[in-house]
Amino acid sequence: MSSAASSPAVLSTSAALKSSAPFEKAARNASVLARSSAAFVAEVKSDLDGGPSAEEAKSFQLLGQRARPRKKIEYAPIRKATYLKPPGSCQTRWPETSISVEIACCVDCTIAILDPTLTVTQPRTITALTGIDALAHAIETFVTNRRNPISITLSREAWRLLAGNFARVLDAPDDLEARAGMQLGACFAGMAIENSMLGATHALANPLTADYGIVHGQAIGSMLSHVIRFNAVECASLYHDLLETTAGTAGFPCPQDGFEGLADFVDQLVVKAGLHLKLSDCGVEATQLTKLAGDAAAQWTGNFNPRKVDAPTLQSIYEQAF
Repeated sequence: MSSAASSPAVLSTSAALKSSAPFEKAARNASVLARSSAAFVAEVKSDLDGGPSAEEAKSFQLLGQRARPRKKIEYAPIRKATYLKPPGSCQTRWPETSISVEIACCVDCTIAILDPTLTVTQPRTITALTGIDALAHAIETFVTNRRNPISITLSREAWRLLAGNFARVLDAPDDLEARAGMQLGACFAGMAIENSMLGATHALANPLTADYGIVHGQAIGSMLSHVIRFNAVECASLYHDLLETTAGTAGFPCPQDGFEGLADFVDQLVVKAGLHLKLSDCGVEATQLTKLAGDAAAQWTGNFNPRKVDAPTLQSIYEQAF
């Protein structure tokens, strides 16, 4: 999505969130449940000795059928997935296997319907991993070199919802209002990505997943606070501006604490979520940091970081997180 005209109306089933600015009018006026004109490509990638089950393949086939006008399912026997992905794509991995699925799509949807009741039975680990990733989306999109009035508005609201509800859903997973806040915040953060992209946190995280199989949310959790401190050399005022969004609200970092307060807040949430802060605790080897940094420097998202990055600077961030 590159303009307001292409952004969907967002309907949350939580009554308290339906009026969340600036989407109240769009949600109120929405009358069509779904309409999409999509180009959809799904690639199922696996090791030479395995692949997804027939039922899993059917589920992706169904996704392809719903995303017109074309669909494609491919099985590619490869040893390791590539994480150099185009915008609008995502990657997932079957637990305890080497099988990964990459879905690249360009979808023009009218409405996104968010139902928090669908997330209540989600395991705590999944809540933690997806929650910290969504929070990173809100923070990174707010400071990218492609930020704009649309992405800034989306990032602010995403930050308010995600930072304000993440700890709550970890403590009270049955709290539907907190679940709805996380769900809507994650949606807004994703819309912000389509308008401004991401930054060095994701560039650093992807090689950790590719080389060590570290789950994406964990990789993000280990890197995010270090990237905030690194970027603050050039955009400390932007982080302060983000914190002003929730100034005076209990549970949020204070604007006067600046980027250090934001970085500490992120680390506290990572620990509360039961995730690792140190790369060494994730099984990463110090001898591989140079190689990882080279791979991170080739990541597309690094181009949008507010402070320029290259292999040496990315290695220094890895070293701080190690």
